[in-house]
Amino acid sequence: MTPLEQVPLRRALTDRLRAAVPSASEAVVGTLLWGVAMGGSALTNLLLAAWETPDRIRFVALLYGLGGVLAFPVGLTLARLLSRGRDWETALAAAFVSLVTTTLAFTGGLFALQYRSYYAEWHAPALTLTGSSSSPSRWRLRSTNSSRLACGSIFRRVLRHLSGSASGLRGSGVEHWACLC
Repeated sequence: MTPLEQVPLRRALTDRLRAAVPSASEAVVGTLLWGVAMGGSALTNLLLAAWETPDRIRFVALLYGLGGVLAFPVGLTLARLLSRGRDWETALAAAFVSLVTTTLAFTGGLFALQYRSYYAEWHAPALTLTGSSSSPSRWRLRSTNSSRLACGSIFRRVLRHLSGSASGLRGSGVEHWACLC
């Protein structure tokens, strides 16, 4: 394509995107309604299931509501782009698919951020090397051996509980089975 042919194409895409973007009032009202609907849906399901504690229920409902708030303008724009100039059935289907997809994506992203921030308390900063820098293979071996030992001690406890006695477990092959964990 020559530069002269690209200009009308770029203009057409820009015009189509401008036409699909919702107005400020549509975005604000729709965002609030969609966020309340998603948060309320999550809250209702979690309360009916008697899930965890009230604090956790509120937190998860808030995450779903915030995911809905963030997803609505993007989902509505995508729906308008997909259904421009088509029948109302197609527009309804495009709106449904677009809103569901963007809501899932934004809510999943918020859950991933919360998951990362929660577990970051016990881990090194992202993209850092841990262990000895001079011999990473030795560090991995120590890590693997310690996990095998932990698995072996759990296995011994289970066998001790099942058999009722601790005698005769050492040297009886428990270490071999523990290494398979």
